[in-house]
Amino acid sequence: MGKQHDTIPGEQPEIPVPNEQPEVNQPSDPKTPEVPQEDPQVVPDEYPPEENPPANPSVDAGEFKL
Repeated sequence: MGKQHDTIPGEQPEIPVPNEQPEVNQPSDPKTPEVPQEDPQVVPDEYPPEENPPANPSVDAGEFKL
């Protein structure tokens, strides 16, 4: 358990009490953050599905020549 009272004159407390501060510190230059207009994970509807690359493209061994 913690100390209930000081036993030695001039002894430092076990845990110093922090200075009083606001709970949330405001930045010195509060500008609005840049937010993208659309989520890059979402494929827009105007692209036809056949133009999107396949998730797992197949590779033939004959396509590559050494």
